[in-house]
Amino acid sequence: MGAKGSSSVRINIYVDDSAIRKEVKLAAALRDISVSEYCLAAIREKLAREKSTGGTARQPQSLEKAVESARKFHSKTFRGRAFSLSSAELIRDARKGRSRNGR
Repeated sequence: MGAKGSSSVRINIYVDDSAIRKEVKLAAALRDISVSEYCLAAIREKLAREKSTGGTARQPQSLEKAVESARKFHSKTFRGRAFSLSSAELIRDARKGRSRNGR
């Protein structure tokens, strides 16, 4: 798989959990295939399942769910803290800076 001169293309996958990386390597080794072959098979299976069920990688969210998701993200990320500057003020300052520089 992926020999030089073939029509293969490369996809890099960054894994944020070393335990998952170890699981993938072990699963591939148990099947006596490369990690690339294992991952490609998993991707193909996922795509086939989505195609057969009419699913897509990500279903559109309702506005309510999107707002709820944004609030959860904000709460988790900022832990109740808020910016001391208003976004409108930051935008005005940026525009002033651009106009001074002739942009």
